Formats: sequence, structure tokens, C-alpha cells
Amino acid sequence: MSNPSKTDVVIEAFLNEQAKKFSGTHVSTDGHTLYSYTMPIARHAPDKTMLIVRYANAPSSTTRQHVRAVEAATRNTRQDLFISYVEDIDNNRRELFPNIGPGARARTRAARSQGPTMRLTSKSKGRSKLVFPEHGGVLVDEDTKVVKTIKAKATDGTYTIKIVRYHPDMNAMYVNAGRAFGYHYLTPQGGVVGSNSGNSASVTECLDKAIASIEDTISSERRTKRETRKSPERKAQDRLKEHAKFFFKHAGYSYGSGQTPRQGRMEGAMKLAQAEHEAEERGWTVEWNYDNEPYDMDDAETEMPSEVLVAILKDASGNVIGSLSGIGDPDNNYRRVVEAELALEALAR
Repeated sequence: MSNPSKTDVVIEAFLNEQAKKFSGTHVSTDGHTLYSYTMPIARHAPDKTMLIVRYANAPSSTTRQHVRAVEAATRNTRQDLFISYVEDIDNNRRELFPNIGPGARARTRAARSQGPTMRLTSKSKGRSKLVFPEHGGVLVDEDTKVVKTIKAKATDGTYTIKIVRYHPDMNAMYVNAGRAFGYHYLTPQGGVVGSNSGNSASVTECLDKAIASIEDTISSERRTKRETRKSPERKAQDRLKEHAKFFFKHAGYSYGSGQTPRQGRMEGAMKLAQAEHEAEERGWTVEWNYDNEPYDMDDAETEMPSEVLVAILKDASGNVIGSLSGIGDPDNNYRRVVEAELALEALAR
């Protein structure tokens, strides 16, 4: 059995509410929130709930992989948690969850007995009420109105969707520039999901989001089940193929030798994906620093880059095993390509 990757180790620490971070790894946790780069993608919430950013909202392939990984890990190792998908996780909203963080579950035992729910509290000074109270409910301001209730059939049963309108003067995270409509729905299994972000300006828009949320959750669960049935070898192979798609788009043409240009590009993309994976397994890291040497513009450039960097590849012991200088204004995609290229060259030596 292969050793777990650094990403897996970080996610395991997050699920155990422990801080973990590796140098050169793009996923980290403070024990409360899981980050992909600097983007929060998952968070411990009250009432045995795990907030996870929707797969479609992840801005890059790496972050999407991190979302899938925390989904699978939560379902496989923390089946006591209820997963609630959200459109974003905002650090400015942490005060809305007073019982979040290490030890929170010990403070919310009474709430747990009501089943898997997601209770969201507002900062309103008025009274509160519950949507779907018989199932534990979602806590909202008393002035919140249920404006539409719909039964929506899905492949796993019938969902009850309630569209609500929050009070326009309410000082809560739901109201954003007049987008005061939100949705909550009851799953066929009896769990309640509340929309704590991404609200809508109309009932129709909000209903579309609720249905999209349900479909996305069902699709994600199917993918997770398929993944759990795969052998470790098949998972590793699929992971390489997925990473190769990135390099096929951004750099594969440079390293292939196939009979046709497309075959060569596919071959080159797989080589870079394999090198990236091998570098991660060996604990290699890439440091990006400012390059102090003069920058030579090529014929295609019309102005000097705003920053010029040097990428330094180091092995697990910190020894320099490769570098590339004179890199002007690299975006995240190009940085990943450079890191894979350095690994491929170092492995070939």
C-alpha cells in the first residue's frame, strides 16, 4: 500500500481539527478551515456540519482536485458529519458561527440529537425561527418569509424546496445589494440544507440555484461512490490522466515525440504529469524568488514585465537540483508548467 500524499495528510489533519501545512504544498489547514492556495474550500460548522465549496466554484484544476479530495475523505472517514455545499466560504463570516472550531462538537451535543442539520444564525437583534423545524431546521430571523414551497423530484427521491425572503433591513450575511432571496431544502433522507451564500434577486433565480445545488450534490455523490470502488492503481492512473489534460492544454507539445502532432502533445503532457507526481512523492519543492539579473525581452514582447522571477527546484533535503531564471509575469498555470518541466529535467539526469 502506497504512503498517503501530503494533500491526504493535510486533509486528514483538517478532519481531526488539527493544523497542518507542508512547504511547497498548495493545501493547508489551521484545523478550522481547509485552504487551497489561499482560498478557503471547507470549514467545520456547528451541528455536525461540514461546509464545502461547490466543485464548479473552484477556480483551478488543482483546487477542484482539493475539493474532490476533501469530499471523499469526509464521506469515507467522517460519516458522522453532514456535508453542506456552499458557493463560497468567507472568512469575514466566521462570527456567524460562534461554536466553530476545535472542541465545538462538545458544545453542541444537544443540537446533534436533532439529526444532520445546518443552522445558520443572523446578527439580527430580533427573534428567530426555524425553517423545517421538525427536522432540526435552519435558524433565520423572525421577519424571514417563506414565499414559495416546491416539491422537486430527483433520482434519489423528492426534495422539498422553500424559497425565503430575508428582511431587507436585516444585518445578516444573506442580504447583499438587494439579493434577498435564499433557499433551504429538505432531502429525501431527512437532512436540511441551507443556502448561506450566493443569494438571488428573484424567486425564479433562487429556485434555479436550489435545483442546481441538488443536482450538483447528487452528481458529486455518484462520483464519490465510483471513486471508492476503484482500486488504488486505477485511482492513480485516473489522477495522472486528469493532470495530463492540464499539460496537454498548456505545455504538452514541447516534450512529445508521437507520430502525429496530437500524439506527441499527448505523450509530452503525460510525461509532465508523471514528473509532477514523482516530484510530489519525493518531497521536492519549488521556491519562487525575484530574479536580480537583467531581463532580455524576446521579439514577441512589447513591454517589460512587472516582475521577473527565478524558480528553484529543491529535493527533500533542501539541495538545489534545478532552476530556471528570467521568468516574466508568470501566472499560476505557467508556474505549474515550469515546476513540472524542472522536475522532468531533474528526473532525466
